[in-house]
Amino acid sequence: MGRIISAAAWRVGIFGLVALQVACTATIERRKSPDIDARIIGSDSRSLTVEGKNGRSVRVPGTDVVDIDHPGNVLIVVGAVFGALALAAAESSNPGDRAGADGAAIVGLGLMLGGAIPYFRSVGAAGAFDPASVNSSDDDDDEPPRSRKKSKRRE
Repeated sequence: MGRIISAAAWRVGIFGLVALQVACTATIERRKSPDIDARIIGSDSRSLTVEGKNGRSVRVPGTDVVDIDHPGNVLIVVGAVFGALALAAAESSNPGDRAGADGAAIVGLGLMLGGAIPYFRSVGAAGAFDPASVNSSDDDDDEPPRSRKKSKRRE
């Protein structure tokens, strides 16, 4: 019986790992436009390149980016907690009854990897983007910059 539970847990863990890779998008919060849910495929110091659901790549100027919520960060935490609780249960149980707890630990590992792979892929793709270089001022003025030219007065 223990082998069946353990084998099923392996299947669930591997399925979770593979299934969670399919639709992992970052949420890019923008200043004056709606948020974008897209996969980050590249970056430079002043912009991000994202791939939308339609498969087209779009350049997002860095001055428009407020925050990036990379995919998978919550899943990493959930998997770590699930795995830690499962390992604690395995340590406190009899050696013959560990299959269920070991299986749960495998599921937790699958969840962690299912979150870590898209998270680090997204962070790596956005790695060249430097928000400090494009968002040097923290003021959220909606006014355009004023011209420094002196106006000629009519006398």
